Amino acid sequence: ESIKEIDKFWEIQKKYCENGSECIFSVPEIKMLEDYSFRGGYIPEIYHYTWFTCGVKFGMLNFLSIFSVLKFADQPDKVKIFIHTDCDDLFKGSDNIWFNKIMKIAGINRLIIQKIYLIDSIWNNKVSLGKVVHISDVYRIFLLAKFGGIYLDNDMVLLKSHKKFLRNDDKNENHENHNLIIAEESAASLANGFMMASPSTLVNPNKILLKWLQEYKYYQNIMMGPYSVMKIWALSQKYPEEITIVKNQMVRPNWLEIDLLFGDKVLLWGEDDDNDFYNMHLNSRYIDKMMLKHYNHTIREFSDIDCLTNTFGEVARFILYGNKDIC
Repeated sequence: ESIKEIDKFWEIQKKYCENGSECIFSVPEIKMLEDYSFRGGYIPEIYHYTWFTCGVKFGMLNFLSIFSVLKFADQPDKVKIFIHTDCDDLFKGSDNIWFNKIMKIAGINRLIIQKIYLIDSIWNNKVSLGKVVHISDVYRIFLLAKFGGIYLDNDMVLLKSHKKFLRNDDKNENHENHNLIIAEESAASLANGFMMASPSTLVNPNKILLKWLQEYKYYQNIMMGPYSVMKIWALSQKYPEEITIVKNQMVRPNWLEIDLLFGDKVLLWGEDDDNDFYNMHLNSRYIDKMMLKHYNHTIREFSDIDCLTNTFGEVARFILYGNKDIC
């Protein structure tokens, strides 16, 4: 049933593409995925963002996120980054400073705006998804099940290559043959803000994603947390052979550790194997409040991070300048 639901969803999106929109289906790297459909657990290095909040402008943290992908991708010159959006005008215009900056660096061959038709109900319109954040939770399942790759929230940053987790050759030596790689967020939840997955095909279905989508048959739009981060944890307990859970090295700090990002106590990272972070969540929803609390100013320009003594400042300088050094 989940396979049919996914196919139906993408048939709608494909028709939208035919109406003149740029189309993910025409990108050579996407077409090439069909050649790998026989390979179990193949994860392509294709990065996916979603942007369904048209009233929120592309800002410095979003620049930093995409810049980190361009910097730490396994093959930076060949990487493909998609922003899936229903916002026609958000990424246009000379006044969109931060997006224009990152597009100039990336170029149109590496950074692709993929227009989509926003669907707010699934399972034959019987399940209403409600808010945009809930729609995004489901869209990323459809996205990874169809194309595979790496989904990341637009305030996630890479701190090093994720090659260890990619399986893009016949040898398949680097990691267990799991179809979904996801970080532990708490003792009873997994972080869906960063996921790596193989596409689901008839030959090699991504069973854990299909089961996750199946759970949404019983979704009610007041139940975001249980379905976005707790259902997948429950599935991982039942089907541990289908999922890799990464502890401590991805999607930290979590919502309980915000002070480790913006406060006086610096989070140890990149120092040794135990603190060897692959990526970090910059928690954009808290940044203005926390920066005002600790520093009495917010972040608007690169110069605003040069003298920060907190973890956020270290991470931002490392991505932009290549070191953590303070001013």
